[in-house]
This record gives sequence, C-alpha cells and structure tokens, in this order.
Amino acid sequence: MGNWTATTRRRVRAFLAVAKDEWAPGYVEAKRLLDLTAERKPIAKRLPGVSRSEARGARLLARQHRWDSVRAAALWRDGGKCVVCGDAAHDAHHLLYGAGMRQVHESLETVASTCRAHHDAAHAGRESTLEALLLWSRAHGYALAVKALIRRLDKIEARASKRANGGTT
Repeated sequence: MGNWTATTRRRVRAFLAVAKDEWAPGYVEAKRLLDLTAERKPIAKRLPGVSRSEARGARLLARQHRWDSVRAAALWRDGGKCVVCGDAAHDAHHLLYGAGMRQVHESLETVASTCRAHHDAAHAGRESTLEALLLWSRAHGYALAVKALIRRLDKIEARASKRANGGTT
C-alpha cells in the first residue's frame, strides 16, 4: 500500500504541475486526492464524505489528465507526424508493455506519435512497424523504450520459431 500511495502522489503532483490553475478540469479532485494520500490510511476512512469510488474517480481523472498532457507533448515533439512514415499523426503509442509499465513510466520518452495505421500495426505486433519504432527510439536515446521494444520483438520471434517447429521449442 505504501508504494501505491507514493506512486499516486507522484502522478498527482505531476498533474498539478501541469494544471497550475485551480479552475483546470480535475484540479480540485487531484488536490484533494493528494491531501488524502499524504497520509497512509485508507482513503475512505480519512474523510467521512469521500467514498472509495470517489477517490478512485479522482485518481483516474488525474491519470487521464497526465496522459492527455504526455500525448499532446509527444505530438508536438514529433511535429504532428508519424515517426514511422511521416504522415499526419493522430495517436500517441505507448512503447512500453506489461502490467502497470505504461502508467509507472509514462513520459515523453516512452511515447511515440503514430498515424492510425501504424498505431494499429504496432498493437497487432507487426515486426516492420516495431522495428521502425525501435530505430526511432535508439536514434533519440530512449533506453527504456529500446529495451521494451527489443523484448517485444524477441517474444514475437520466439512465437514464430515455435510455430515453425510445430509447437515444440
């Protein structure tokens, strides 16, 4: 539980640093959540008027605002163009995979701007797209993204090898 509250506090502080205005959507909820998670007692027991679902909603809202800011920054960084083909980018693709990896390491270094076609291809595990993202990540020095993409490509290769051998290793 201690690690969860530290992570939550870090994310909410990041959101508050971006929002800076108490009239920004989610600011009051995020500020209240930060106050609630500062102490290590369960949220529902801290304030009588806050239910667990309200506290969870505030956390989700803060996470969504964080993602919106990272996505917008990635699209701006890449000039609104897909890093794979150069077409207009409408999506920001997480380069990290796995349980909780995206939220823990969600930053500009772990997100790439992609067009819809390459975003779908990356999710489908198309090797050519993943290799292009790997080259892009290496060129920018994003070590965490490089490691994750290499791991994903290795898994795809192992799966293909297993299929070629008739299901045996």
